[in-house]
Amino acid sequence: MVTACDNAVTKTRSTFLVKNGNEWNIQIPNSWCAKKTTDTLYYSTIYNPKTKMYQPVSKTIDIETFDLLFNDIEDRKKINNNYYLRYNEGMQSEYYFKDKHYIYIYTCYSQVNSELFIAGSSSDYAVLGGDYLRVENAIYYGGKKIDGADVNTFRTKNEIRHDSEWDETIGLDKNYIYITDKPIKSREEFDKEFDDRCLFTDPALREQYFGDGK
Repeated sequence: MVTACDNAVTKTRSTFLVKNGNEWNIQIPNSWCAKKTTDTLYYSTIYNPKTKMYQPVSKTIDIETFDLLFNDIEDRKKINNNYYLRYNEGMQSEYYFKDKHYIYIYTCYSQVNSELFIAGSSSDYAVLGGDYLRVENAIYYGGKKIDGADVNTFRTKNEIRHDSEWDETIGLDKNYIYITDKPIKSREEFDKEFDDRCLFTDPALREQYFGDGK
């Protein structure tokens, strides 16, 4: 269950964890999925894909260890991009959480359509760079699963912008280049995406994936 409110709630422990009566809620402030971006969304349940059921936050998370993933200093170092480090300062990334049992992901599909779910075990994940994360056999960007990404070959690369001093982190696997969570499937699409995002064209990367004129 999710509710929205712009009123203050007493915070305890993690700033994303609040007490509502006898139950714990997870709060997502300033969410694009709220009716107003100044609202805070409160989750009293978490979706478990394995059981296909929603279960109470209080009976799912470990209160003592629950926190933002990137509050872990070692995980934060692996972002490996000063732009993301600066952009996420204070809030870090509000998409990824962990405790001693699980990795939890918050996904915003559209306004008033969001979900908080168990992605997998917190003993089997890796920060890949930028906002890319592997959890068990899946790759995520910005809280969204990248369908079809090859887990075994997936890696990241920082590309230079020509309108900014900040790099952009892109994804790569044996099949595709990924801009955010989107696979690039043609040379034309590659050129357009790099141009639209003000990235310097990477001839070696284009040649590797698309060859001459592909």
